[in-house]
Amino acid sequence: MPDWRDIPDSYYEELARRQNPILGQTDEEIKAHYSISLREAERQSALFDGLQTYCMFIGYPRSGHSLIGSLLDAHENAAISHELNALNYLDGGFSERQLFALILENAKRSAAIGRVWGKYSYAVPGQWQGRYKRLTVIGDKKGGESTRMIWDDANRLNRLRRDISLQQRYVHVIRNPFDNIATICRDGVRNMEEAAEYFFDSLQINLAIAEAVGEGNVIHMRSEDLIADSRSELTRLCRFLGIEAGDDYLNACSGVITKSPSKTRHKADWPKGLRQSVRTKIERYDLLQGYTFED
Repeated sequence: MPDWRDIPDSYYEELARRQNPILGQTDEEIKAHYSISLREAERQSALFDGLQTYCMFIGYPRSGHSLIGSLLDAHENAAISHELNALNYLDGGFSERQLFALILENAKRSAAIGRVWGKYSYAVPGQWQGRYKRLTVIGDKKGGESTRMIWDDANRLNRLRRDISLQQRYVHVIRNPFDNIATICRDGVRNMEEAAEYFFDSLQINLAIAEAVGEGNVIHMRSEDLIADSRSELTRLCRFLGIEAGDDYLNACSGVITKSPSKTRHKADWPKGLRQSVRTKIERYDLLQGYTFED
């Protein structure tokens, strides 16, 4: 594989617009990054000495992780890669500092193409995406898939906690289940019943992860709350990660957040009885209280 420095941004942009990971899509590509990430880890050793917190996303597909990860990457003290899939690299025997080097490269390249993913751009103009002033927080945005990978093999969570020596903080992003289920189904991978089952299975896994790592190390964020009061929610998230949310940062981030949530539930064809089944399941979980189909 060519040196990172020899690959043009246009190549990565084409991958991102197809919603393919820009680094390490296949096992062969992951293995090919081993030597270059080792070199970069050694070169940036002093930088990594200042790191304090590793940020791990857990959650569900299509729930708002991409936006939140990109907002965090805009902070002067944070670097958050987009869809790197850190667990794959730990599976492949990469060290924590090799992973950190990959995160920085991914974040830099993602910023260079405007944090594009599919038809969306998550760029925050005038802030620190792809660069940093003093790096203390590092992490990867790969929420729903990370949750399922841990479900497939619980040792992945143990390995993450063992191999990453920084304090670990977990970001659990939640969206109205009716919207989340409808959007999962809209993507064509599952029908509505399967999408609902997938959502609630993932919720159970995320609750188990929170219990395993300790609730004090997990922040639960609702996408709708971020839209309604972005400054308060971003301040809460930054405080959780040990960084300060300044006015310039908060203003810039607030400016790119949509003013109302996308209510895809109203565009979906709900099979008979499924809406009531989802309502019944919502009532079982404190984290989901207040979510309805009608709101």
